[in-house]
Amino acid sequence: MSILRSPRMSCSSSDLILITHAHMDHLDVPSLKSLPKTAVVVTCEKCSKIIAPLGFKDVRELKWGETTTVKGLTIRAMGARHWGRRWPPFGEDYGFNSYVLEKNGARTLLACDSAATDLFASVAKSPPDVAIFSIGAYDPWIDNHANPEQVWAMFQQTAPATFFRSPGARSNCRRNRWKSHCND
Repeated sequence: MSILRSPRMSCSSSDLILITHAHMDHLDVPSLKSLPKTAVVVTCEKCSKIIAPLGFKDVRELKWGETTTVKGLTIRAMGARHWGRRWPPFGEDYGFNSYVLEKNGARTLLACDSAATDLFASVAKSPPDVAIFSIGAYDPWIDNHANPEQVWAMFQQTAPATFFRSPGARSNCRRNRWKSHCND
């Protein structure tokens, strides 16, 4: 799977696009327009209304607990503690999903933006090899985005082998008392 980093980068071989929710920073229409329309788009409930008009041939909406398979990769949608409006706090409420990805016995958790929740603990029954969490914010967004300490607690509940954090989270790790958990 390719990651779009700049308008000049080619993603002509992308097979799959995962959309966690409709917020402007997660479902960016100009970026999607630049991606190959042959890629399968897996998204949350109601987001196909935004994505399908862009010309994608295969757009699959998943509700929590539903699965689909793309080229041998099983994708299961699960919850988070977030919201799905495109223009928060106004507008239509779309869905929001986290995903458990599995292929050939390897499992990855891709957690949607989320406030602190025990929802991810259910993944520990069959722990992922990798857990990917975004670290959102402190106040005033704490009701919908976990701070670094809360992300660490959710990570521990999932019992994965590896934790992936965004580059921005690295500086947060170094400033917080639990920095020993963030060593390179």
